[in-house]
Amino acid sequence: INKGSYVLDVGCSSGYYASILQKDKGCIVDGIEIDEGDRKKAEKILRKVYSFDLDNKKWPEALINQKYDVVFMGDVIEHVKGAS
Repeated sequence: INKGSYVLDVGCSSGYYASILQKDKGCIVDGIEIDEGDRKKAEKILRKVYSFDLDNKKWPEALINQKYDVVFMGDVIEHVKGAS
């Protein structure tokens, strides 16, 4: 991930990975996290955190209109319906 990239961290959990990207690479990071406890922690670190089920066909309009250089999905895809 290049320095200064705009990153969407899908399944950002508490924001640990995003905090590294911000500190070490100066990235701007938004996230998606469905777990309320982790989302609240991530909101203190990331620029914006969206909370919704990835299987939902209607994603938030504000997210759809964003542009990202990188979409990171660590340990997420196996939880999406139809992925297994």
